[in-house]
Amino acid sequence: MLSGPLSGLANASGLIAGLRQHIRASAMSHPSKVETPKQTKRILSLSLHKQVREHAAGVLAGLMKGGDEHLSKAFRERSYADATVVIMKRKLRNSRSDQSIASTHGAVLALTASVLSVPYDMPSWLPDHLTLLAKFIGEPSPIKSTVAKAVAEFRRTHADTWNIHKAAFSEEQLEVNHSTLHFLLRDKVCSILFANSHS
Repeated sequence: MLSGPLSGLANASGLIAGLRQHIRASAMSHPSKVETPKQTKRILSLSLHKQVREHAAGVLAGLMKGGDEHLSKAFRERSYADATVVIMKRKLRNSRSDQSIASTHGAVLALTASVLSVPYDMPSWLPDHLTLLAKFIGEPSPIKSTVAKAVAEFRRTHADTWNIHKAAFSEEQLEVNHSTLHFLLRDKVCSILFANSHS
């Protein structure tokens, strides 16, 4: 019998398998009435294990790549709305909201799944999603590292065609994403300098 984090991961793998089955069954049985499953939010937001949340986001990104477009669109719209609410609450309170880090991480992972579900492509919704994701860069870990990995992966998959794709972004969106890259580079340089000074 597993205990501690391993039991949580084992339970989560069951939840993720259930999520996969729910998405497939929902898309097949009700293609015109596809709803974002409640299990998605439960896995991405409520799991106490960061690895489980991150794995679930990866699974969702993969399912969205080749899955039902209605379901993917519903998930993207919901994840964007949820993350927007988190950002707005923080602005209103001018501080961290009362949401837990796991809940905020879930909203960020949902955006990440959306962004990473279209490698090499630039659908019309992607600039808004990527820009909103970039706005979470100042959050504590593990949120910050999730944003950093997602932005780095986006840059990697869109580097060859960036001169064409950047036209899809507004000036404001380009500025937010540019600032995020500078933040990440500064953070990386500081980490390297710190490591070198203590070795």
